[in-house]
Amino acid sequence: MSKLCLGGFIARYAIIGLGKIGTAIAKSLIKSGVDPTSISGSVRRVESISRVGHELPGVFVTTNNAEVVKGADIVILAVKPYQVLDALMPIRDLLSSDQLLISVVAGVTTGIIEGFVLSKVIRAMPNIGIVIERGRNCRCAWFKGF
Repeated sequence: MSKLCLGGFIARYAIIGLGKIGTAIAKSLIKSGVDPTSISGSVRRVESISRVGHELPGVFVTTNNAEVVKGADIVILAVKPYQVLDALMPIRDLLSSDQLLISVVAGVTTGIIEGFVLSKVIRAMPNIGIVIERGRNCRCAWFKGF
């Protein structure tokens, strides 16, 4: 999964849903110093791959969510609420308890998502200002067993 580099942890990121919010998150990660090759992401339509690839050079972009989550330490779920089940069901057996799933999906609780995956789940709620690098974020963590 991840590597150690000069005493530091280098995470591999997977973003399911490289729409406006998912792309903004990827851009922010890159701007903060994350190597673009440590990020992979998915889009729903094949024709979106080239657009997103142009916006995020170096980021691996595909329509296959299973490819995206393989080897990821942190999985960011950035789809519309009605797409959550379609996004999670094919990959639910690929997500492990070693991975952290961060949901930025409005209206879907961490409890619902935890019912489908083994990974730890937290919720982050960025606002639309994130697309112009002026966003705010609220985070909430609630782990089973705590």
